[in-house]
Amino acid sequence: VRKYAPGQARITYEQNLALRWVREGALYDVWKALKAVHLAEPEAHTITDIVACPATDSCKLGITSSMGLAGALRESFRSYNGLMEDPLVKKVHIKVSGCPNGCGRHHNANIGFQGATVKGPGGQQAPAFEVFLGGNYEGGEVRYGRRLPGVKVPAKRVPEAVRAFLELYKANRQESEEFNAFVDRVGLQPFAEIAGRLREIGPLNRENIGLYMDWGKTVLYKLERGEGECAV
Repeated sequence: VRKYAPGQARITYEQNLALRWVREGALYDVWKALKAVHLAEPEAHTITDIVACPATDSCKLGITSSMGLAGALRESFRSYNGLMEDPLVKKVHIKVSGCPNGCGRHHNANIGFQGATVKGPGGQQAPAFEVFLGGNYEGGEVRYGRRLPGVKVPAKRVPEAVRAFLELYKANRQESEEFNAFVDRVGLQPFAEIAGRLREIGPLNRENIGLYMDWGKTVLYKLERGEGECAV
């Protein structure tokens, strides 16, 4: 930053760093310098560039691990054969908030997730997410996504749900139809049906114990609330 960008960097709306006023002839040197410190990953502003709030990793208002889910989604994308190469799929934005305060701005995403909980047959809590579809903040059009009614997806099944959402979109869209236009045309019901098939978690036992743990955690999930970062 000192050498190539007049000593200034900005944090963007998408949680990236923007270096301004870099000379065109210095771009390759900047890329090499960024790569040396592991900041040169490609495909900013695509589906892999997920926004997430800190949530339970550091905020006591958090219900679920937003950053844990974001990392799990990025990892799962590697196995989404035939989807990640699709130009319209790559334009989809995903955002994750760990609670209804919405610091991850999930309500402005094409696919947004808001932290929640579900209960198994024995009353034991498990981490989950509510799903919002069709939000936007680009091109002068700002709108809130619509929440899938009456259904929450267990946290560990969100990557499976996202894959099914994208497959539904790719298989049934019209020519050049972007994701929000597809949601407007077909409605929420097809997505709610997918989420509904994933909602049941079964009893807490050896086979299901993973569903009762949040992403990146090794202990059983327990909802604990306190003063949040946004209140400090």
